[in-house]
Amino acid sequence: FATGGRDGAIIILDIRTSSEAEVIQKMDNRIQSAHLGGGPTTPSTTRRRGNRSATPKPAANASNSSVTGLVFQNDNTLVSCGPGDGVIKAWDLRRCYTTLKKEPIAKYNIPYAGSSTLKGFTNLVVDESGTKLFASCMDSNIYCYNIGTFSKDPLVVYSGAKIKSFYIKSCLSPDGQYLLSGSSDEKAYIWNVNNPVPLATLTGHSYEVTSVAWAQHQNNLDGGNVALVT
Repeated sequence: FATGGRDGAIIILDIRTSSEAEVIQKMDNRIQSAHLGGGPTTPSTTRRRGNRSATPKPAANASNSSVTGLVFQNDNTLVSCGPGDGVIKAWDLRRCYTTLKKEPIAKYNIPYAGSSTLKGFTNLVVDESGTKLFASCMDSNIYCYNIGTFSKDPLVVYSGAKIKSFYIKSCLSPDGQYLLSGSSDEKAYIWNVNNPVPLATLTGHSYEVTSVAWAQHQNNLDGGNVALVT
């Protein structure tokens, strides 16, 4: 599994080690400075209860080189994003990045396809086939890319949600036909993956919707997908 931090590093760990001490201490690979800064910072603390501001205020020393999204395309390729550089990167995990003395070079780069200065990405999702990547962006769009070819042009750009903080996440339904995202306007949005316009809007929360998920088992009565939002 992999973790990304506010220090800009990606750490890959192997859980097949034989003891708890090894799990804690062993690092299989480390990609240092995976995403350089240049954009808005990621907030270090959540907003206080009762504050209705959609976007948490970042700390003065908050890093804009954080790693805000990670997803495996396959066993050998890890895809990452950050808040400032506007670049989605695919890393070849067969390489050892730990001992590098210079900036690591990704296998593939996908630059930001929009025109806004808010080009940071908050979340990455890969479909079951490993060929489509859904990237949530601070410009309030979700970009779908073909990562079978790593084309720099998005296949679809989904609009409607308000992505104004790095807490906003998205996910795909179990059948891969629907995209679900939280939003800073206290709603959640659902798209058919073939249509950039929202299919449905979910309401009821009084603060921004940050975490979303689909029930892993389809309803036995109608075969439909069940969305879970918090």
